[in-house]
Order: sequence, then C-alpha cells, then structure tokens
Amino acid sequence: FYKRLEQIKKDVPDDISLNIGLDQTRFIKKSILEVQETLMIAFLLVVMIIYAFFRDWIIALRPLIDIPVSLIGAFFIMYLMGFSINVLSLLAVVLATGLVVDDGIVVTENIFKKMERGMNRYQAALAQGAFCNLATQEKSFSKVLRSLDPSNFTGLIAIPQ
Repeated sequence: FYKRLEQIKKDVPDDISLNIGLDQTRFIKKSILEVQETLMIAFLLVVMIIYAFFRDWIIALRPLIDIPVSLIGAFFIMYLMGFSINVLSLLAVVLATGLVVDDGIVVTENIFKKMERGMNRYQAALAQGAFCNLATQEKSFSKVLRSLDPSNFTGLIAIPQ
C-alpha cells in the first residue's frame, strides 16, 4: 500500500500532496496477533484445567477439535455474511470460542460420568448424544438470542422504531 502510494506520488504534480489520512492496518494486524495469543493461552489453560479434573489426556485434548472447527466455521460464516475482520468481530470470535469450549466441557463431562459407570468410550458418547445434545443446543441457542439486537425486532413486544 505504501509502495503504491509512493509510485502515485511520482506521477502527480508537485503542488499536490498525497498522504494517508487513516491507516488502521497496523492496528488490525496487532489486534490479530493479540487474538492469536489470547486463543493460544486460553487453549493451553483449558487443556490443563480439563486434565486436572479428568486425569485423561484424550479428554483434555478434545479442544484440539472444538476450537479449530468453531473458528473455521465462524470465519466462514463471517465471509458469507460479508463481515470484515475488525476489533469487534475478533472480540466476538474470542468470546464465542469460550462458549464453544464451555459446551464441549459439558458434553465431555457427561461422557466421562457414563464411562465411570462402566460404559466404554463409544457407548458413553452415543448415550450422551441422546441425553445432552438437546439441552446443550438449547443453551447455546438462548445465548445467541440474548445477544441479538432488539432494535431489529418488530411486533407487540419489540422496541418502537
């Protein structure tokens, strides 16, 4: 960007001054690095805490699947919706990752309880799917609904526009 501006300045008459009014690329790049650092720290803490409670590395490493899949999905939806990557969207991605990890821990805990009762991993996962998926989905859906902007709603209970 800056190199291109220097090339354009050569073609413009001397009495015209070209400058960059506002450059947020450096700020965004720094924010992206901070988000990456935050996600890595959060990932390590989640793995350590899960291992401390369950004492099983297979269960503790489950966020290896949850976090990347949720991030890929989030950025794909952002791309489809035409959202740009800015500080607020990055903050939302970090917060949403926490929600995904929370739901993953709930599911993992239920599987672990079933394994303690004598089921093998596969039986426990299948039994948990029938038991807890609806509750976890409802919890996640209610969190999404609470975060929606009520000014977009119309109807009897909506905020007048």
